[in-house]
Amino acid sequence: MLVLSRKQGQRIVVSFAGEVAALEVLRIDGNRVLLGIAAANTVAIHREEVWAEIGSRLRPEGGVKAGPVKTVA
Repeated sequence: MLVLSRKQGQRIVVSFAGEVAALEVLRIDGNRVLLGIAAANTVAIHREEVWAEIGSRLRPEGGVKAGPVKTVA
């Protein structure tokens, strides 16, 4: 797991399989962080619980067969 710290207004750029996404910390309010994500519309971006729901609908046995979740701090 890669763990990174960012301050408000700072970005992280992720590149995978030729696609690039930039994540920016827009606001920090207590224990909530507002992230902005800039990526091509061909890049699927989901909250983890939505991703799990999509996976359970697509796979007969349920669950999600995806790579490990990368936590960004």
